[in-house]
Amino acid sequence: MRRGINITIGSPADFKSLSEICGRTGLKFNYFIKAETGMNRYGMTMTDILAYLPEMIKNDSGNLIGISTNLADSYGDNSRMSAQQLNNFRGIAIP
Repeated sequence: MRRGINITIGSPADFKSLSEICGRTGLKFNYFIKAETGMNRYGMTMTDILAYLPEMIKNDSGNLIGISTNLADSYGDNSRMSAQQLNNFRGIAIP
């Protein structure tokens, strides 16, 4: 935070803990939200992102830089899983 490190947030609890610490210390943090789009890896669910995003954006301790995810087959042209993941991701990235 003091050295320009960007943090990846994977759950509402992660965000809450970090914002409480920064609120007490006066520090600010830059963060990405990691979206779980179907591979069942680390990240916030689409439901949680849509529910908590307005609150996260309003929080004075943090600065949202972006939202990211991982694709099952980022190089495949016809991957059904990647197509479904992109569809899920667009639900939060392009309201």
